[in-house]
Amino acid sequence: MAFTTTQAPASASPAQCADNRLCAWSDDNYLGIFTAYTASAPALGGDNDRFNSLWNRNSVSWYVYVDAYNGGAKYCVRPGYSVSKLNDWFDLDDKISAVQKLGSSSCGTATPIGSYKGS
Repeated sequence: MAFTTTQAPASASPAQCADNRLCAWSDDNYLGIFTAYTASAPALGGDNDRFNSLWNRNSVSWYVYVDAYNGGAKYCVRPGYSVSKLNDWFDLDDKISAVQKLGSSSCGTATPIGSYKGS
C-alpha cells in the first residue's frame, strides 16, 4: 500500500500536500493527522473513518467510499479539488473507509465533491 501517515504539527496546512497525491487530514481545515495517498487503498485500516479534509493534487480523479473495499456510497474528488470540511458534503466527516485512484479526470457516475483549489 503506497501511503504515509504522520502526526501533523499544530501549524498543519494544505502546504503539506505534495503533487501527485490525494491528501487527507483528520480535522477540518487541513489540520490534525495528515495522510497522503499515491495509490488506491481499498481498506484504510487505522485511517478508517478518520478524515475531515481532503485535497486531490493529482491529474486524475479519486473515488472515496464510505465502506471498505470500495463499498457503499461513492463520491469523486476531481483533480485540483479540495474539501476543507467533509461535513459540508453529504455529512462525510469521519466516514471515508476506502480510496480509489482513477485513470482519468472523469468522475463517471459518482457524485463530485469539493471546490476547485488548484494544484
